[in-house]
Amino acid sequence: MHIRGQAAPRAGRGAGSPHVRTPRGGLRRLRRSLSLAIMLPALAIVTLASPAGATHQGSFEIDGNTPVNTPGNLDWDTTGTHVTDPTGNADTSTFTQGSKEFEHPSTWVQGTGLAPNQDDISDVYTFTRTEHDGVHAYFGFRRLTTTGVTNYDVEFNQAPNSSANPARPTRTVGDVMVRFEQNGNMGFKLTEAYIWTLAANFGDRQCIPVSGYTPAAGWCPVPFTATTFVGLTGEGGHFAEGTLNLTTLFGDVTGCREAFGTMNIRSFTGESTQSSLKDYVEPIPINVPPTCWKPIGITNVPRATYDVSYNWSVEKDVNDTRKTVEAGTNASFTYRVLLTAGPESRSGDDLGGTVTLSNPNGSPMVATLSVAATTGTGCVFPGVPDVSADAGLQVVVPAGSSSFVYTCTVTAPPTNGSSTATVSWNQTLFPPFPGGGTSPATATATYTFALDQSTDEQTTVTDTFSGGAAQVLGTFNWAAVYNETDASTPPHTVVVATYTRIIRAGAAGTCASYVNTARQTENDTLQSTTSQETVTVCAAAEVLPDQAFGKAVGSVSATCQGTVRSRLNNRSGERVTYKLRVGTKVHRIVVKAQSKKRFTTSGPNRARVTLKIGKRVLDRVRIPARCAAPEVLPDTGIRGI
Repeated sequence: MHIRGQAAPRAGRGAGSPHVRTPRGGLRRLRRSLSLAIMLPALAIVTLASPAGATHQGSFEIDGNTPVNTPGNLDWDTTGTHVTDPTGNADTSTFTQGSKEFEHPSTWVQGTGLAPNQDDISDVYTFTRTEHDGVHAYFGFRRLTTTGVTNYDVEFNQAPNSSANPARPTRTVGDVMVRFEQNGNMGFKLTEAYIWTLAANFGDRQCIPVSGYTPAAGWCPVPFTATTFVGLTGEGGHFAEGTLNLTTLFGDVTGCREAFGTMNIRSFTGESTQSSLKDYVEPIPINVPPTCWKPIGITNVPRATYDVSYNWSVEKDVNDTRKTVEAGTNASFTYRVLLTAGPESRSGDDLGGTVTLSNPNGSPMVATLSVAATTGTGCVFPGVPDVSADAGLQVVVPAGSSSFVYTCTVTAPPTNGSSTATVSWNQTLFPPFPGGGTSPATATATYTFALDQSTDEQTTVTDTFSGGAAQVLGTFNWAAVYNETDASTPPHTVVVATYTRIIRAGAAGTCASYVNTARQTENDTLQSTTSQETVTVCAAAEVLPDQAFGKAVGSVSATCQGTVRSRLNNRSGERVTYKLRVGTKVHRIVVKAQSKKRFTTSGPNRARVTLKIGKRVLDRVRIPARCAAPEVLPDTGIRGI
């Protein structure tokens, strides 16, 4: 068997087209249109003469051939499923002698090239759709020769076959079998119709039991009228086609059943129930709507998220901004770089989720879908079409599982909560199986707002000195910085680095300034902040000889108690740094130009004291030994003078 691919769906809304937009109150017509098993294809523009007796069912041509004879109509060349079957000795899908229709399919045996030419099927065409008066099944058969009488059994099954070669159907209560007869090159007519029934329900309907089933079951005949089937032969009797109205044929006889999903076609000779089967076609997938419907299942997975952005700042400080040292010597400065993490900025609150509907039936349903959230309003399903003018959002729920994404407007302030999804359907249009679930179905789930995206959660800190290359001090994470201190008192600041920089003084009497810049650069937006400190290093002016005017002078004295006193007199026009060494300890005393200063310190006994400016020694002393004990007059205890 070979299946030709179905033609592409026709654009627009031609006759019989399965469009889904309906006027108010049109849900019943919508359901019918959704039951189409095969979408209508684009019509080929072919004009041929119609044979005598040609008729139309809707827009479909029942005329004994496959091309479209009248533009705007449908025929097998433009729609439906085409199945080919080998013929003659090459046909591997025939039955051996003894395979009979009204015996259990397990007794049917596959053969090769065993079908007589008159029963040898070469092509099968199928098409099923719902029209204004019910579900119509279209058939087309092509056989090898036109001699003799040939019969076809067409079986509609709810379940898949147990095997394809041979084609053994799996039968379920409510399955349908119809028999057609073609006499030579004469007409194509419906002769019998049956429904698969449990033996306990046979009654007096003259049913035909089929052995081997537990519980016992068989085929019960169903009466029909002349209008139930319309058929015609063509191609000199080689091709026969027709349309069967399943709704008027069976009405409510089938009771509750699943969708028909499999079609089986077999040929045989003669009219006896004991006639042997000849040829078969491998099972053909179809989609005929069910008569009773299982309830739609529903799940709800909400989603609640927000975004945050982070702000950073950097600060630079130094222990001194100006130092004067001797020419060619070093000045040292201690710097600190501090990084501040500001409070996070929340935005982008998003509330929504996904509703998944599970349709266990073999055909699509139409349902009303909605969602309500406890901390959100106006929940909608963006992009999901409303297929009907009936109240609420009407959605097509295909067989199987389908998902629908919803969004809700977040109420302020955003808080956690729950959302409830509801699906309901018209149980008059989709009657439930006895004891089946009822409409509506709901699903409630809680949600907690969680971080979705963060911006500038990290920053990189660099340090640049006097126009040199930037040095990376590190990359820092907001949470790490923020949590190093009390989280209740933002902003939070940490020391990134503390370091000492040595700067050499230039020529005597000159000063130079140096800029040190700290920068933080946020990693996502690349926004940055900076902080600068400028320090000045001056080289002390040379001191003039003692005879010269405007010299810087000074003197130092020491007492036996270890007190050291210095008198500093800077008569020069520059700021001067005096060095006072007391033992191993050095004091640097800065005296402004044309200023005096006194400086007092202490040191250990016998320590050497030196006062210098640069290399020039201004004064030297030694702290005396311990002071002598005072004299005490005999017998009085009074110190002598």
